[in-house]
Amino acid sequence: CSDAAREDLHPGHPHLNSQAESSTFEVFQALYEREYAERLKVASLMHSLAEVAEQKKAQRATLASRSGDETDDGFAVRGIFAMGMQLPDVISHESVVDMLKRMVADRERIHIDSFRRIIDEVVPILAAEPNIQLIEQDRRVVVVGDLHGSIQDLLLCFNSAGYPGEDINYVFNGDFVDRGECGVEVLAVILAFKMLYPTTVHLNRGNHEDMNVGRAYGFFDEIMSKYGSRAIYDLVGEELFTAIPLCTVIRDKAFIVHAGIPSLPGATIFHVGAIGRRGLKGTVAAQWDGRDPDGKRRQRPQSLRMLEDMLWSDPVAPHEADLDDFSEPNIKRGAGIVYGPKMIREWLQKINCMYMVRSHQCVESGSETLECGEGMACYTVFSASNYEGGFNQAALLVFEPGPGRPTVIRQRNFNPGPELALRNRRALVNLIAANKKRLRKGFAEVEMEKGS
Repeated sequence: CSDAAREDLHPGHPHLNSQAESSTFEVFQALYEREYAERLKVASLMHSLAEVAEQKKAQRATLASRSGDETDDGFAVRGIFAMGMQLPDVISHESVVDMLKRMVADRERIHIDSFRRIIDEVVPILAAEPNIQLIEQDRRVVVVGDLHGSIQDLLLCFNSAGYPGEDINYVFNGDFVDRGECGVEVLAVILAFKMLYPTTVHLNRGNHEDMNVGRAYGFFDEIMSKYGSRAIYDLVGEELFTAIPLCTVIRDKAFIVHAGIPSLPGATIFHVGAIGRRGLKGTVAAQWDGRDPDGKRRQRPQSLRMLEDMLWSDPVAPHEADLDDFSEPNIKRGAGIVYGPKMIREWLQKINCMYMVRSHQCVESGSETLECGEGMACYTVFSASNYEGGFNQAALLVFEPGPGRPTVIRQRNFNPGPELALRNRRALVNLIAANKKRLRKGFAEVEMEKGS
């Protein structure tokens, strides 16, 4: 039901055939950029509410322990919430592949007990890894960008580049959940492969691996609709997301991170390695604002500032490559910075790499390249096609052993199903309604230009 094509990433990349599709993509991008900062405000509010809820939860647990009462752990579910695939006692490569194909073909979900079992087994593996994962490139490396709950695109990735195994490195570059319908399934498959191949499957944390962001962008709603359990959402947000490493380095070749590089003066790869990620449930420094119980204003930790830069920032567009030393706050997203080629070049020189790979942005052809000078380049790769009602392709980056730039595999799910089409129409209506004042102003300006 889907097609995929391999092509060289350099020097250029193709555009979609339809000019109408391209124009629609640009409209959606403009609207979603407007929406992002507003959603981030919601996420910050969720963070504040979560802090209050956490305090109350601790108080209830203390009272229960004093009275000797047993408390429900929240994982016991009944009725339709207790349905789903159960994994075998011994998880094998074949059982994970079968689970993935059933998720796509039959829209089956994984049983809550099996999902929890995967999380419980993989969290210690992830937590034991350093912030910066190092790959010695003696085999090919496949980089997968944002999937955002698209289980169909995950299957496409494996059909195009091969399934994870001992003979191939995979780097999943964050944003596994939110926006799409199958964040649980995407997580379950990737984590199961991480269990099977802990040294060749690598995960980087994205800005949506944040339990506060997940409440604003849909993952919380997905969990509740499938399992009706806040406990499983808390487990994912507090234990799993904070255990995921922050970046990956292919030795002497590429730095792979979800979004950007630290902007703090003097920041080095060693500072990144020292970030205490397990204590950072949120990914935005502004969420730290407020006061402690004793009334003292909290100071934003530098580690959170660096995490925000790495998970929320964007480079200048390829056609703006002449803005070499550009570095400004990322107003469109409300977090992180917008950075130019100079910052990328200086960072890569510090770590003896030639290329930076990041995701975080939906690009029309699935990937794009920002040339940074001295042979260095920054690649953006996005792996969810038809994202949020758009008409974008998805892509993978592939590094072969030895010198040379990566190649790209472009692909697109051509059979998204009626549910996606309906959701896309609803999303478009909601976006138009949320931005009607701006749209009216824009249309009025266009009409004035036509009349003049």
